Amino acid sequence: MNRNRMRHGLMLALATVVFGGLSITTGPSASAATTLVPKVFKNPFDGDTGGVSAYAQLREYQGVGYIVRYQAVFHAEGETLEVWDRLTDGSEATVVLKVYDRDNNLVDTDKFTTGKDHTFNLGTPDGSGNITEGYKVRFILSGGGYTTPPIEGIA
Repeated sequence: MNRNRMRHGLMLALATVVFGGLSITTGPSASAATTLVPKVFKNPFDGDTGGVSAYAQLREYQGVGYIVRYQAVFHAEGETLEVWDRLTDGSEATVVLKVYDRDNNLVDTDKFTTGKDHTFNLGTPDGSGNITEGYKVRFILSGGGYTTPPIEGIA
């Protein structure tokens, strides 16, 4: 009888471990944090001769595709920076942007922060005029605890 009780207890403990493990690994966590995946790319065909627009995104995978949660776009045509913040996580989209001349000397550094979608008119230095044609615009987008690699466009 004791041997049967021990066997029953062992089987119950083993079943608890096995089924407990299955429920933990197969069920989604209610408190799972959003995982953002960075993506950067360029568009040399934006209408600005010699200019190259640049994009940085932090995207969330949603089963069949990605949803852009944070985005920063340097538009070579008009020298603007468009910043999106489409994730209501209390974090703001932040872009650190640096401008380099044709000899790769740093000309200007600016930081832009917004908790919504916003377009900033860029100028060097600090909004005093347009960015000189041919200058490089390098930036990094951060949001929700994630950061993209640097991406570079050309004014």
